[in-house]
Amino acid sequence: MRKILSLVLAILMIASVSVIAANAAGAQTATVTITGFNNESSDTQTYAVGEEFTAYVALNCSQAYEDGMISSLKAAQTYDSDVLELTDAYSADDGMVTDLETMFPVCSKGSCVANAHDIGAIKYNASTPSEHNAFKFNSDDTMLIVAHYRVKEAVTASIGTDITTLAVPNFYLTKIVNKGVVIDGYADKFTVTVSLSAPAAPAGSTVSGTVTCGGEESEAITVKLSQDGTVVYETSVSGALVTKTSIEAAYSIEGVADGTYTMTVSKKNHIDREYEVVVSGDTVKDAKIHLLGDIDGDGAVSTYDFALANAHAKGVTVITDPYVIAAGNIDGEGDITTFDAAMI
Repeated sequence: MRKILSLVLAILMIASVSVIAANAAGAQTATVTITGFNNESSDTQTYAVGEEFTAYVALNCSQAYEDGMISSLKAAQTYDSDVLELTDAYSADDGMVTDLETMFPVCSKGSCVANAHDIGAIKYNASTPSEHNAFKFNSDDTMLIVAHYRVKEAVTASIGTDITTLAVPNFYLTKIVNKGVVIDGYADKFTVTVSLSAPAAPAGSTVSGTVTCGGEESEAITVKLSQDGTVVYETSVSGALVTKTSIEAAYSIEGVADGTYTMTVSKKNHIDREYEVVVSGDTVKDAKIHLLGDIDGDGAVSTYDFALANAHAKGVTVITDPYVIAAGNIDGEGDITTFDAAMI
């Protein structure tokens, strides 16, 4: 019974560690998608948690009525409030947007109101009594709404574009969109396009280079940058054969703060290798790791490696590189002996 309980506890501990590792690995960025009216356009970007970005919705009605003149509109921008936080200024008392000119570059010049009190939606409408001061949406770059958000959580999120009413300024206020439905004949007379600002460029420098190793192409090569024993940056890559036995893989780590790091390179069945890397601007650092038993570093364990190990063990040709000695030290006793040579 004790053995069974110990086994169960061990399985639970492994499961818990796996969950923590998965959460830690995935807790860095959020993927945000914005869609246009009737899903006619979309854009997707990935942002870091805490990063701010801008959502743009542009309207072009130049083909609908007299160079894009719009007299009345009612719309909303919806967003996942669990993931995104609106950063534009609005009143805490009634939710009314206080900086209309920034959020609605065209409509704010006429009669425009916007309410952001309902979390997850910016509801806005604008109207003008005459053609003389109608809103002009006459190009693909004419902004209907410009909103700013901050990422709160590392999951996927969406931003939607809903238009309830869109009308031209004639005597009858002819509607292009009525209750969210496009009126017959106007489907190709206006366009709504959406976009998101690009993610901020990573601060800091890029550390990159090539790792040479052996083993299988599909096996991951891990590169870690540490300071004072703590891993600060990490990436995993895979490579491709450049000879019959040797593999090369390119790696790149962005946003590295300047400073001195210990770079550790590892791969299955290989001997970990450490390098000192001084980062001051973009830095290139190549690395080479050996399979256990691969003394000459050609990516395979062969009879030549046996010969090198045997020569060292007998004092004929002494190996002085500590890393190469570690690669040939099969039994882990500290040096290459005839027993290690026999195992190779």
